[in-house]
Amino acid sequence: MKHIEQDLDTNKRYFTIVQHDDGINISLPNNVIIFGMGGNGHIPLPLTYENSEVFEKYKHNKKDILCSFVGSITHYCRQIMVDNLSNNSDILIMANDAWTNQIEENKQENFLRITSASKFTLCPRGYGKTSFRLYEALNLGSIPIYIYDECFLPYTEIINWSKLAILVHINDISHIHTIITSVSDYQISEMH
Repeated sequence: MKHIEQDLDTNKRYFTIVQHDDGINISLPNNVIIFGMGGNGHIPLPLTYENSEVFEKYKHNKKDILCSFVGSITHYCRQIMVDNLSNNSDILIMANDAWTNQIEENKQENFLRITSASKFTLCPRGYGKTSFRLYEALNLGSIPIYIYDECFLPYTEIINWSKLAILVHINDISHIHTIITSVSDYQISEMH
């Protein structure tokens, strides 16, 4: 830590970018701004990756599923979501143990097929305050339902997220089915 402080001019501002959900595991001086993707930092950035070929292949699929979630239970928010929504016949939930960095091809295919066929995709926060799923849903032509306990969305000063996603605090998970069944086709079109 002394080395970092000695090397930084206190009259200047510095920045760093971190994707890891746990953020930076050392203390930084106050003149360092942290742009974070996974849920830590001063300024949120999108937690996404680019795979345009895969997204393009699926994003125009017919939307014959009202709402879905394909993923793992990496946070109690996701367990609450499963407990509250799995009894709805028009919400498809396929929750399992945590995925690893090596996702089997059939699991990836299943996720892409189901998400792209969904009008809405449940995008609960994961281990971090946000989830790759939020941006995957957008890329696959599905309207994300961001479920959060601490909202961590980028560019809120220029993006009105409620115009392209449904934002639900963890305390309101039980209302999701009512919310999505009241969204008109016109509103869905506008959100797209």
